[in-house]
Amino acid sequence: MSYVPVHERVNPPEYPTYADSMSDSERSVPEGPSKKRRREEHTPEVDGRHAAPTPPPASGSGSGSRTDHGAPEPAPPPPATSGISPSIFGIAPRNEVTRVVGDFIMRFGKGKPNLEIEVKLGTVCNPGPEKRRVRLPALSETLLPPDYPSTFSSTMSKQQHASINNLLNSAVQDSRGAVRFSREQHVDSLYPPPPGLLESIGHHGSHNDKVRVSTDRGGNVVGTIVKTRLADLNVYSPGECFDWRVSLSTETPVQFEPNSQPVNVREKDRAVYRADTCRVDLTVVTSRQGNKQPSLSYELEIEVLDAPGLIAEGEKEERGEPNVFDEVLQSVLDTARLIIRNV
Repeated sequence: MSYVPVHERVNPPEYPTYADSMSDSERSVPEGPSKKRRREEHTPEVDGRHAAPTPPPASGSGSGSRTDHGAPEPAPPPPATSGISPSIFGIAPRNEVTRVVGDFIMRFGKGKPNLEIEVKLGTVCNPGPEKRRVRLPALSETLLPPDYPSTFSSTMSKQQHASINNLLNSAVQDSRGAVRFSREQHVDSLYPPPPGLLESIGHHGSHNDKVRVSTDRGGNVVGTIVKTRLADLNVYSPGECFDWRVSLSTETPVQFEPNSQPVNVREKDRAVYRADTCRVDLTVVTSRQGNKQPSLSYELEIEVLDAPGLIAEGEKEERGEPNVFDEVLQSVLDTARLIIRNV
């Protein structure tokens, strides 16, 4: 049976003052797992970082895959159709959130080479050093306009990270190969670009953008790029532990030989869960900057596997041709939603 996460409903939040910040005791991001769903208290980890999914039993070795006579169990019957019309007009409207996110992606991503499209989990916060989560007069998922005064914190607690690790491992075990797990470990070193480098690649982003040199565990360079942020779209999710952000960036390969010390080093230990439309990167990051003490953070990103392909489907949508733009985008967004609702 395919994996279907369960989400218990929660009471709607009180009606707060628009954009009013919360006190530390009221913050919506708990230091442990949410009480909406009970989790195991002890979380297995590998080297204190990620737990890998348990391999499924070999074919025929368990009682759940075959009948007493050794024959495979019959497939479940298809779901019955209700016969209810989607509307008085016989059609269903396009999902509004998917439409707005899709328009955002096409506006800022169309025609951009080396495009990266990803969804980040975190919290939408009021401006300021305290990073308190916003409180808005909304009962459900809400897209925020670009000029809304806010920041986005894309981190989580260790307990939340472990909870998501267990959730995704269960998806691997229950997917019969549709979700694949792998482990990645590499180091990203950030350097100031030499004079003329950004101009040579037609760079139109911030002058604070850095050259990122990525190396594997053996110190071998696996990539050298300049990452340029194009646009962000924040989505507020009241009643949940996390909000989310759709981010568009370009990752332009460059020729670069470091001749100085990096300004920042990020060591990444990453658990990767790959499906047909996206990959979920669950990462433990150790940041080192100058003489400061190293800091540890926990992050989750969902990346569209084929960004050029998604843009091509969006162009078909614009021309009125058959396409799967909404279907692919809906799959990616629903992946984020189901993770958020089961933390």
